[in-house]
Amino acid sequence: MLGTSINTKGGISSLVNQYLASDLKKIFKIKYIETHCDGSKFAKFFIFIKAYFQFLWQILYFNPQIVHIHSASRASFYRKSLFVLTSKLFFIKTVFHLHGGQFMIFYQNESGWFKKQLIKIILLLNDIVIVLSKKWEADIKSISSRIKTKVIFNSVAVPNIKEKNQNEIPEIIFMGRVGKQKGFHDLIEAAKILIKRKKKFKCIVCGDGDIDLWKTKCKEAGLEEIFIFKGWLTDKNKDAVLRRADIFVLPSYNEGLPMALLEAMAYGLPIVASNVGGIPEVVKHNINGYLIKPGDTKSLANYLEMLLNNSSLRKEMGIISRKIILDNFNIKIAVENLKNLYLSLI
Repeated sequence: MLGTSINTKGGISSLVNQYLASDLKKIFKIKYIETHCDGSKFAKFFIFIKAYFQFLWQILYFNPQIVHIHSASRASFYRKSLFVLTSKLFFIKTVFHLHGGQFMIFYQNESGWFKKQLIKIILLLNDIVIVLSKKWEADIKSISSRIKTKVIFNSVAVPNIKEKNQNEIPEIIFMGRVGKQKGFHDLIEAAKILIKRKKKFKCIVCGDGDIDLWKTKCKEAGLEEIFIFKGWLTDKNKDAVLRRADIFVLPSYNEGLPMALLEAMAYGLPIVASNVGGIPEVVKHNINGYLIKPGDTKSLANYLEMLLNNSSLRKEMGIISRKIILDNFNIKIAVENLKNLYLSLI
């Protein structure tokens, strides 16, 4: 299995850590090779070269039956293409696991004719391309109907939770890279609308990015007391924050199926999120949350206000969120699907 370092910040490392901690390692002998890391360009180049030689060693001396490759878009895709091509030279089955919500932007808008042909060839070479949602499966099939796909949703471990306490001042939680792609600027605008409507709330911001820039923007908007920046959280700190939270918000412009959203639902939170990527397959409008068009700050504010005003509604939607995860996005289900996929290839 190939992918980013298990210590990097992001959804891929979160998912990989859960796979490596699951029963998969009891059934299959899995060697994980880190092909990417956070840090400087030199550090990233060094770990990639090291990974490739580790990979060649595994092929030559241990003869793996399957290579499972976790990839995002752009540079990540091109790096991982080398592992696909090498695997095929040795007639090894490959599973290409696509992450990152901007893959179709990468393919359609950022790639010329030659790059599009290369992307198509790499996808076609794989025995299976795992996608994170049915919408994404349709997108990949639009590149070529001959690409063999399998939908395996991102999944999370479901924590034990007693009845959630209601905060006197409700806490809205945002998790992810703080920036425009995740719609953080829209959240600031929605917060300004809510403040004008005399609403009391806190917005807990968990994630990395240009934090100083966004702290400054919040201060300029008079929201420095509302937005509390926690930085990137360890699992223990994340658990504490999610147990306290009342509402989860993610007004992204592009997504696959965000791990942070699934984690929030597992903790019994109602959701306000953008109608993009695989999110509508998890968040049902008016049932366990609300869906908005990216950039629609007025709707974002209105739906947040509805939840801020009604603790019973928050509780009801949160219960449904948790049930959706238990029934469909539990890590045990994903592990079983992956196990059956491996066995079918072997």
